[in-house]
Amino acid sequence: MQKEELANKELVMIRDELLTLKKCQHNFLMFEIAAIGSLLGLAVPLLFQEKIEFLYCFIALVGLIIIFPCLYLLLDKGISINRIASFFLVFERYIFIKNQMAPGFIGWENGNSEFRKRQHELRPIPEGPPSSGTQGPNKFYLLAFYISTILAFACYIMFFSLYKKYLNQRGLVWWAPDQIFIITVVLAVIIFFTIHTSNHLKKLLSGIFTIEAMSNLWEKILS
Repeated sequence: MQKEELANKELVMIRDELLTLKKCQHNFLMFEIAAIGSLLGLAVPLLFQEKIEFLYCFIALVGLIIIFPCLYLLLDKGISINRIASFFLVFERYIFIKNQMAPGFIGWENGNSEFRKRQHELRPIPEGPPSSGTQGPNKFYLLAFYISTILAFACYIMFFSLYKKYLNQRGLVWWAPDQIFIITVVLAVIIFFTIHTSNHLKKLLSGIFTIEAMSNLWEKILS
């Protein structure tokens, strides 16, 4: 009985943690949108100034320092959310279907620590239709990724426009080899981080960090 009471208290605590993580995700996305919107709002008037300084061209690129960390943290919180959700899925299966306490339950903190130690055992589930419980979160992650990607390229377009204006003021052309190098490097950085976060997203949606894949490991730990 004492073990069941402790389990009930921990379940309430874990649910609160789950809600906090979801709130953090939405806050990261809202902050990203608001920050980039404000930054681009400051950059647009520069396009209509007669002269702009060299450093002004890079104002839009400050947005990249906001976008990619926010997106990465949002997806990282998603992994924590899926780990908690998969724990609930397996634990409740014992309680409501098997009518017994999970034999391997040693408390959330101890169980979570064990999960992290055995995380190398995670294996992706063969592709199939997503469960109804994951369709909503998956759409949110895809939406966050698309919004972040659009904002990143919006920052790049603004950078290119300001840089082109700066060069024109000095009688230079943007297609000169040295200017092409700068423009290409900035674009390559954006593409690199976009691909990196897309791989992270893929693991969350259909790889080792899905609820289904994590449930298999929790089943081993709690059995």
